[in-house]
Amino acid sequence: AAAEGYAQAALNSTEQRTLPDTQRTLAEIQLALGNLDAARVHVDKALSIAQAHEDRYLEAYAWRVAARISAGCDDTEGAAFAVARASKLFVELGLAHEMEKTQTII
Repeated sequence: AAAEGYAQAALNSTEQRTLPDTQRTLAEIQLALGNLDAARVHVDKALSIAQAHEDRYLEAYAWRVAARISAGCDDTEGAAFAVARASKLFVELGLAHEMEKTQTII
């Protein structure tokens, strides 16, 4: 509950650069709570903002959360797509260890 409060406060701030990561964090919180629909809304926003700002780093992490959400919904195809997108970005960013963690989702 405290983490969600902090994330909501960050979301309400005017600091634009924190928005994709805040949305990703809220998606992870909702995922942990089992609120998959709410998690999907937040991760979709995170992806949209990260892509609009060409922030491949935050986009990669958002895709990984999207993969976990899809896996939680038994959407194997969606999970595989998101894992592939996240993995590609992590490799491009030189974060092979993050790519390896992502590969364990499916």
